[in-house]
Amino acid sequence: MIKMDIRRKCDTLILLVGSNPLPNYITARILEPKNVVLLYTPQTKDVAQYLESNFREISIDVLPPFAVDGADPRSTRDVLMRVEVDNPKTFLNYTGGTKVMAAHARMAFRERGGSDSQASYLDEREGVLRFDDGYEIHLKDQSDLDLTIERIARLHGIKVTPDEYALSPEKAREIATEVLKNPALKGQYGPSKWLEVLVADLISEITGSEPKRNLHCEFIRSENKREFEIDVSVIRGHRLYVVSCTTSGKSDKSEKDNKVAKAKSKLFEVAIRSRQLGGDLARSALVCLVDLVEKGDNKGLYIDQLAQDVESVWDSPNKPRVFGAAHLREWLGLNAEPNLDSLKEWLES
Repeated sequence: MIKMDIRRKCDTLILLVGSNPLPNYITARILEPKNVVLLYTPQTKDVAQYLESNFREISIDVLPPFAVDGADPRSTRDVLMRVEVDNPKTFLNYTGGTKVMAAHARMAFRERGGSDSQASYLDEREGVLRFDDGYEIHLKDQSDLDLTIERIARLHGIKVTPDEYALSPEKAREIATEVLKNPALKGQYGPSKWLEVLVADLISEITGSEPKRNLHCEFIRSENKREFEIDVSVIRGHRLYVVSCTTSGKSDKSEKDNKVAKAKSKLFEVAIRSRQLGGDLARSALVCLVDLVEKGDNKGLYIDQLAQDVESVWDSPNKPRVFGAAHLREWLGLNAEPNLDSLKEWLES
């Protein structure tokens, strides 16, 4: 490993555009190019356009982009032959695009005179921008990425609209305390809005930041105007943390259904949405009440069942976290002094 040199900046940055634009954006924020060149496939043309508009917002010029055939190695090589790369201030980041694009872009870049110190990729799982000469830049050390949930949404072509509702953190804590002490009262407080307010308040207590809650999200270019909700979200440095909240204890279909069915659906949804927006840099969690009355059944603890189900099919190294009523009691200090360690551990992962 070569010690980070904060002076490693570039004039022109060549980016391969994949399905997730966030690595491209983060790389550009770190290397601070004067202009970028975007190489995209027909499948990622929209992503390239979202990147272009976001780069212009932060005063990075976008040179005419290039469309390539991601399955044809000759296409990527032909494009690189038309881009000025013999300048030591021209860098290539080959994180995005197809594997074929990345491999042949890297080879063509070298053939054109690009050195190992000018070529990089973003290791999302480790949170490191790695250069081919061994030089590393750790994302946790970058304090000026200026990421927000609104920025991440715009990078994906998503319109975000907050749906505010009047419920104070103090009232949310009061409701939570009553429900945790007397589960029969849960039905009196309707949907999980109070839980969202409580979780956002606890995250704020730990991080000192103001999490976003109850965000309505819409893909602006989608033909069917797909929509979804984000219950609670917060940005910490380069990471997006997303929490889904549900007060449902069992499926709405029948008493015979598995008690974790509804919570499982919410868990998979938040895991998919967080990764869709933030890639492997993102973290996701579910806060639920499946263990409010009973901790489990003959299959084990409900919380463990949820975690095991998602871990069995989730290929990301950052498994979604599950928190239940037992955690809420711990956070609020209903049986002892308040203890937020489990939530803090997740927020530092």
